[in-house]
Amino acid sequence: MKSAANRLARAIWTSFGGQEGASALSFTGDGDLASAYAVTDFASAAIAVAALSIAELVGRASSRIPTVAVDRRLSSFWFGWSIHPIGWKMPGLGDPITGDYCTSDG
Repeated sequence: MKSAANRLARAIWTSFGGQEGASALSFTGDGDLASAYAVTDFASAAIAVAALSIAELVGRASSRIPTVAVDRRLSSFWFGWSIHPIGWKMPGLGDPITGDYCTSDG
């Protein structure tokens, strides 16, 4: 769903007042994080918007906006590895099966 990441990145970029340099944006790579939501598209779009802001800054200094290519697979790895819930831990894989259960004798 590279097009969903592209639409999201462009919407975020223009809402921040970014110039139309988003035409220099492309997405590569395949795969998605396992989620009911489009987490990979969000991760790719967030990284793309950060990269577009850097590209615009470079463009002001050199009068040429560089192209931006975002790898969806690497974006997914970064979000999956570096972002963690606050205040709780993920249960173990066997937790629903091997959890603590109350017995008849307490």
